[in-house]
Amino acid sequence: MRTDAAHERVPMAGLASAMVDAGMEAPSTAAAAAAALAATRRNGSVLICVDDAHLLDEQSSAVLLQLARKREAKLVVVTCEGQACNDTVLALWKEGWLARLAIPPLGEEEVAEVAESMLRQPLAPMTAARLAMLADGNLVALRELVSCALEEGTLKNTTGVWMDTDENFYSARLAELLHPVLQPLSSEERWGLEVLSVAHELPLGVATRIVGISTWEHLEDRGLVSVSDRSLEIWLSVSDKIASSVAVEELPVLRRRRILDLLIHALSAHPLARGAAFLNITDWRLELGERLPEAEILEACRRAWWAHDWRFASRLAESAWTQHGTPRAGLTLARIMTHRGLRTAAESLLEKVVEIGGPDDIAVALKSLGRMDLVRGTVPSRPKGEGPVVVTAEVSDGPDVDAAIADMMAGRPSESWKRAESILCSDDPTHVAMAGSAALVALLSMGRPLDCIELAPRLARAARTLGGEDVLDYDALNLAVLVSYARAVAGEVDEAQQELRSFIRDAADARNWALANRAGVFLARTLLDQGRVGEAYRLFAAACEDDLLIVRQVAAAGAVCAALHCGDEGLVETAAKRLPEPSDDGSCRVEVKLASAMLDMHRGHVDTAVRLLRKAGETALSEGAYGELADVIHALTRIDRAEDAAMFFGEWVDGVQGAIDKVRIRFAMAAANRDPDALAQCAAEFEENRAPLYAAEAWASASREYRRRREPRPASAASRRWAQVRSQYDGAPTHLLHMMDEVVPLSRREREVALQASAGHSNREIAEQLVISVRTVDNHLYRVYRKLGVTSRRALRHLIHERGL
Repeated sequence: MRTDAAHERVPMAGLASAMVDAGMEAPSTAAAAAAALAATRRNGSVLICVDDAHLLDEQSSAVLLQLARKREAKLVVVTCEGQACNDTVLALWKEGWLARLAIPPLGEEEVAEVAESMLRQPLAPMTAARLAMLADGNLVALRELVSCALEEGTLKNTTGVWMDTDENFYSARLAELLHPVLQPLSSEERWGLEVLSVAHELPLGVATRIVGISTWEHLEDRGLVSVSDRSLEIWLSVSDKIASSVAVEELPVLRRRRILDLLIHALSAHPLARGAAFLNITDWRLELGERLPEAEILEACRRAWWAHDWRFASRLAESAWTQHGTPRAGLTLARIMTHRGLRTAAESLLEKVVEIGGPDDIAVALKSLGRMDLVRGTVPSRPKGEGPVVVTAEVSDGPDVDAAIADMMAGRPSESWKRAESILCSDDPTHVAMAGSAALVALLSMGRPLDCIELAPRLARAARTLGGEDVLDYDALNLAVLVSYARAVAGEVDEAQQELRSFIRDAADARNWALANRAGVFLARTLLDQGRVGEAYRLFAAACEDDLLIVRQVAAAGAVCAALHCGDEGLVETAAKRLPEPSDDGSCRVEVKLASAMLDMHRGHVDTAVRLLRKAGETALSEGAYGELADVIHALTRIDRAEDAAMFFGEWVDGVQGAIDKVRIRFAMAAANRDPDALAQCAAEFEENRAPLYAAEAWASASREYRRRREPRPASAASRRWAQVRSQYDGAPTHLLHMMDEVVPLSRREREVALQASAGHSNREIAEQLVISVRTVDNHLYRVYRKLGVTSRRALRHLIHERGL
C-alpha cells in the first residue's frame, strides 16, 4: 500500500487501490476488505506492506489492526519520524503485534549501494557523499535525485564509474516534486529561505533584520531551517538542502542581485559574521560586477584554497586574472588549475605569464612547469621558445625540496627521506609543507608509519602557518591524508577510516575531486585489507583518472586487486585495461607490479607472476622500501610460494613498524617453515587487526600443515576457525582459501596445470609454459579431474571461477 495526503482524506482509497493492483476486487466496506484479505490466506501467507502509514485513514488502519489481532496477515508498516500517527496505527505497536525498528538515515556507503542498484555500475565516493548530504538519508529523495541527474546529464559514466559533473543537482522535475514543500510558504517565508539558501548560514542577529523571528520559527517548524548554538550567538542554516538548491536555482536574476546586495551590507556590518563571511562577500561583490583590489581577491582565493575549496578558489583567481591580468594573478590561477587537473589550461596560462612577466615571473612559471612534470609523470607542451624544464636546486624554493620529490617519484624512498629529513628542520613552513608529502610517502614505503605519526604535529603547524600564504606548487592536501593512512597501517584502523571518510565528505561539500581521490584511495586500501572488496573497488575505480601519477597508479592497481577479489570478470577486464604495464622504471609503483602478478595468476601464468614478484622484491630490498617488501612477500605467500618469499628475509624485518605488516612477515616465515602453530598464531593476529581475508588464508594454511603432520584435532579446529572468519569476507575465494574446499588437496603443479587449462591453453601450450612434457600435462589433468570431480575443461573453468584456485 502506498498512501499520501489524498488517501488520508478518502477512506479506504489506498487499501482499495492496493487490492485492485493485487488482482482482487475493490472492497465496498472495511469489513469486506478484511474478509477478502483473510480469505486469501487459504492460498498461502499474506504479506501487507504499508508505506507512509502516518497518512493512513482510520478505516484502513482498523482493517490492518483486525488482521493483526486475528493473525490473518503479516504486516510491515513504515512511518516517518516526527509525523503523528492515528491511534489505531499506534495500537499495532503498543499491543505488541509489530516490533518497532528504527532505521537510521542512509550513509555514503548505503547511498552508493542503492545508487549502484539503479545505475548498474559503481558510484564515485564523492558523488555518493554529495547525494547523501542532499538526500539527508531519505530514500525517496535519493531516488529522485539520481533519476533527475540522469535526465539532466549531471551524472556521467567515466571509465565504468558514475560521477557528477560538478553542476548542481537540479531539474524541472525536481522543482515540480518540491512544489508541495515551497508553494505553501508565505512571501516572507519564501524570501527568508531564499536569502538563507544563498548565504548557507546566518547569525540570528543578521537573520532577524531580514525577516522577523516568527518567520524563522515557522521555517524551523517546517523542517527547512535548523538552529545551532555557536560561540557567542545562535546561527541559522538550511536543513532541507534539496529545497534550498531548488529555491536558489529558481531565483530571477534581479531578485538574486537584490539578495546579494542585502547580504553584503548586513554581514559587513556584523562584527562576528564579517570575518567568517569574507570569502562569500568577496565573491558576491565580484558577481555584482564590482572591481576589487587584486590583493583582496587573491587573499580570498588563498583562503579558499587552503580550506580545500579549490572550485571556489579557482573562480576567485579567474576574477583576479580577468580584472587585473598580472603575472601574480596568472601564476596563482595556473597553480590552482594544475591541482584541479586542468593541465592544458594551466600550461596555456603559464605561457601568457612568460610573455608578459619579468625575469622573476618567468623563472617561477618555468619552475611550476617543471614541478608539474615531476609529480604528474607526463611531459607538457612548452611556452614558446622554451625547451624541456629540469627542476634543480638552483630554481627550487629551498635546499633539495624538488630533489626529495624527484627521488620519491623515482622509487627511491631512502634517498627521498634523507633529503626531506633535513628540510623538515627548516624554519620556513613552505619548505616543511612541500617536503612533507615526500617524507610521508617515503616513510610509508620504508615501513615506518610510526615515524609518520611523529612528524604529524610539525607538518600540521606548517600547514596552519601557511593558511593565508600563496598556493603551493606541491599538493598540501596529501599531508593530512597520508598521516591518517599511517595511523591505519600502525593499527589505529577505525580512527583512520573515520578521518578518511570525513575528508571525502569535506571534498563533497567543496566539490574537490583531488581530495576525494586522495582520501578514497587510502581508505580503499584499508577496506581491501578488511575484505570489504565491493566498497574498495568503488573507491579505487573513481580515482583511476587522477592527475597525480602516484594516485593514478595506486588506484589502477587497487581496482584490479579489488575486482579479482570480487570475482567479477567484467570488473576485472575493465580494471585491467587501466593498469599500466609493469616496468623497471623507478616511477612504476610496486602496487602496479603486485596487481600485474595477481592478474597473471588469475590468467594461469603462475611462473610469470612469481618472476614479477621476485623482481619487485629485489627492487624494494635494494631501495630500502621495506613496507613495500612486506607486501611482496605476503603476495608470494598468498599464492603458495612462501619459499620464494623466504629469500628476502633478513635483519630489515625488525625495523618494520606497521602492525599488519609485521603479521604479514611472520605469516610468510611460518609458511616457509611449514609451522602450523606459528601459522595459527598469525591467523589470530590477522583477526585482531580486522583482516578476515588474511586470517582465513592463514587458518587454511595452518589446517593444511596440521593435516600434513597427521594432527587431525588441531587441523579440525583450524578449519572451524577458517569457517568463522571466512564468513566475514564478502569476496570470491582466493588461492589459499580454495585449499579448504578440496576434499583431496591438489599439489602445486596440479594447481598450476588446472589454472592454465581453465584459462583456455592447450596441453601443448601448457607443456611449453611449464617446461614439461605433454604426457606429463595429460597425467596432471587426469588427476585434477578425478580429485575435483569434473570431466571437462569447461566444468573445470566454472569450478575455478566459483571457488578461486
